[in-house]
Amino acid sequence: MTQRQFLAALALSITVAACASTPAQVGGKTPTLTVGAWSNPTTWSNVSLKNLTVSGVLEFADADVQLNADWIMIENGGELRIGSELKPHTKKATITLTATDQFEDIMGMGTKCICVMMGGRLELHGEQRVSWTKLGSSASKNANAITLSEDIDWRAGERIVIASSALDSAQAEERGITLVQGRTLTLDAPLQHAHYGVIQSLDAGRVNLDERAEVGLLSRNIVVEGDVGSTATKFGGHIMVMGSNSSVIETSSAYRSSARVSGVELRRMGQFNRLGRYPFHWHFNGSSQGDYLKNSAIHDSIQRGVVVHNTSDVLVQNNVVWKSPGHAFVIEAGGELNNSLERNLSINPQPVTFTQTSTNGILSTQHDERAAGYWITGKNNIFRGNSAAGGQFGGFWFDKPKADANYALVFENNTVHSHGSSDGAGLWLQSGWDSNTIDYNRMKFKGLTAYKNSRGFWADGVTATLDSSVLADNRVAMTGNANITSSVVIGRSANLDSTYRGFAYSDRWGGVGIDLYNNRSDVTDVTFINFPAPDANPINSSACRNESVRVRTKGLRFVNAEMSYCKGDTLFEDVDGSLSG
Repeated sequence: MTQRQFLAALALSITVAACASTPAQVGGKTPTLTVGAWSNPTTWSNVSLKNLTVSGVLEFADADVQLNADWIMIENGGELRIGSELKPHTKKATITLTATDQFEDIMGMGTKCICVMMGGRLELHGEQRVSWTKLGSSASKNANAITLSEDIDWRAGERIVIASSALDSAQAEERGITLVQGRTLTLDAPLQHAHYGVIQSLDAGRVNLDERAEVGLLSRNIVVEGDVGSTATKFGGHIMVMGSNSSVIETSSAYRSSARVSGVELRRMGQFNRLGRYPFHWHFNGSSQGDYLKNSAIHDSIQRGVVVHNTSDVLVQNNVVWKSPGHAFVIEAGGELNNSLERNLSINPQPVTFTQTSTNGILSTQHDERAAGYWITGKNNIFRGNSAAGGQFGGFWFDKPKADANYALVFENNTVHSHGSSDGAGLWLQSGWDSNTIDYNRMKFKGLTAYKNSRGFWADGVTATLDSSVLADNRVAMTGNANITSSVVIGRSANLDSTYRGFAYSDRWGGVGIDLYNNRSDVTDVTFINFPAPDANPINSSACRNESVRVRTKGLRFVNAEMSYCKGDTLFEDVDGSLSG
C-alpha cells in the first residue's frame, strides 16, 4: 500500500499512533498491527478493529489483506475501495464483520454492517470470473465429474453448486472442485442425483428444448462475511446503501450514496427476522444511476439475498444466490423504477417464517414462507435472461404490483424450473383482486422457458399474455386468465424424472397443457407436442365442470398430441379449423 493511500486513510475517524510500535486503543479494541512503518503494506495485512468510520478514502493495496471490524461506516463522501473497474483486485481480500451486540444501532442501520450513507461510496472489484453456466452433458448419479457447456476460469479448491433439473429442487448439490481439465471438473464427492445436460430437438428440429442444469461458482477472491459464529446466532453481517434518511427516498445528489460491487463473495450475511438486514441492500437511496452488483455470489445466507428497496436505476447482473432463507432477489415496495435484473441465477430459496414488524415495513407480510427466486412488487423494472432454478413455491412471483398508468415492465428470455410442489408456480402473476393492481395484459411476457413446475405460467386473477415461449414437463403448463401466442407446449420430454420429495407422480404429470377455469383464453400459433390421449390433454377444462369457458384458437399444430373433450359448456371458437380440422 502506498504512502499516499495511507495518508488518505488519516481522514478516518480512528486514532492510531503515528508510529505503530505501540498500538493505540481503537474503539475499545487494540488493533492487531504488525510493528512497522505506516507506508509498509505488511503493517496492515491483518487488522482487527472495534469499528471503522471512513470519511476520507481507504484503499486496499493489491495484496492479501484481512480486515476485521464490528462494523464499518462509510459516510459524508468517504470511500472504501478494493480494486477498480479498470484494475480489479487480484489477490485475496477479506472483510469479516464481528459485532455480537444485536441491539447496537449505528445511525439507524443496525450493526455488523458495511454501512454506506450520506454520500458514501463502496467500490469493490474482484476478479472477473465466469459466474455461472450450464452442463454440457448429462451427469449421472454417483458421478464424480461434470462437463460444462463452455470454457470456464474456475480452479481447484473453489466451490460450485449444481442446480436440480428435476421436479424436486432439493436435488441441487454443492461440491468442491479438485481438478479442472478443460471443461471437465472433478468433484470432491460423488453426485447424489442425476442432472440433465442435453438440449433436446423436437418436431423434426423445429423446437429446441433446453433443460440443462445450471452450475454456479460460489468462490471469489474478495470476501465479505459474518464471523464464524454468525450461523449459530442467526446474526450475520450485512451491506446497506442509503441516503440521509431511512424512511424517505433520497432526492439530494449530495446525500445519495453509491455502491459498485463486482466479483465479490458474500457468506454468512443477513440477520434473521430483522427488517432491512440483508446480505446486499439498497435502501431508500433514490435514483442510483451507475450503481451495480455484478458477477458475485451469495451463499450460506442467514436472511434473503439481494434487496432493492425504494431505489431506482441500479443494475443487478450475473449473480448467483444459493439456498437463501427467504426470497433470493427482491424488488420490495413498489417505489423501485428502472432497475435491471439481468442474467442472475437463483437456486432453491428456503421458506422461512418472519414475525418482525416495523413502521417502515412489515417483514412478516412479505411472504418469505413461500420463498421465491424473484419476489417483485415494483412495476417499472427489467427482468432479462435470469434463471429461477428450483424452489418450493414461486420462481418469479409478481405479488400484486400497484397500478400505475406509466409502468413499463419488461420480462424477456427468463427460465424457471424445478418448482414441483403442489403449490409451486414458475411465473406467478398475482392480483390484488381490485383496481389497485397493474394491468398485466398491457405487456407481453416473452421468451419464457418453464419446465418441471407444478404450474409453468399462472395468471392468478389477472389477464396476461405469454409470447414466444417454451413450456415443458410441467404438471400444468399454463393456467388462469392466460393468453398464449407463438409458443410451444410440451407434455413430456426425454428428461423423464417424475418424483418429488420421494413421491412418484402418476402418468398424469405433464398431462395438461393449458388448464382453463371460468375464463377466456386466446391460443394463437401454438404447437402442442407429446400429449398422448387418453391420459393427456393439450387444452383442458378444469375438472370437466360446467365453467362457461370460452377459448379462441388459431394456428394450432399437434405433434403426438390429441385433443379430448368432456361434457360441459366449454366453448371453442376455432377460427381457422386448426383445432377441429
